[in-house]
Amino acid sequence: MATGIVKWFNDSKGFGF
Repeated sequence: MATGIVKWFNDSKGFGF
């Protein structure tokens, strides 16, 4: 799944998904 990708993206961008 793309859970790790999303988590990394959120942490990288600093969103809050």
